Amino acid sequence: MWSPILPSHGEQLREWADNYPPTFGDKYALVSAEIARLEGRDADAMRLYELAIRSARDHGFVQNEGLAQELAARFFTVRGFDTIAHACLREARRCLSKATGFGRWRPAVWTLVGTRGRP
Repeated sequence: MWSPILPSHGEQLREWADNYPPTFGDKYALVSAEIARLEGRDADAMRLYELAIRSARDHGFVQNEGLAQELAARFFTVRGFDTIAHACLREARRCLSKATGFGRWRPAVWTLVGTRGRP
């Protein structure tokens, strides 16, 4: 069960995103995507993951783009969309390699694809 404080944190991010979208828009979209995922609103989650990815990319937050790609990959894996999940993981790896400068990666994420296990 997810924490009841998540929506209040999401609301704070929304306020910040409204005031300064370049810095907080991707973060708000990603938290909103996770809330939608937890609530079973798959279409909203997909749209919000994409929004988080684009916003992070557009504003130079490569580490946030990588995280959003990784979480989207988990979302798609659990739902059986392995091709999309692999594409997201490739992008996450590219982003995190760029962000860290040496390609640090958590290999456990790769094992999710094809197993349809819950992250």
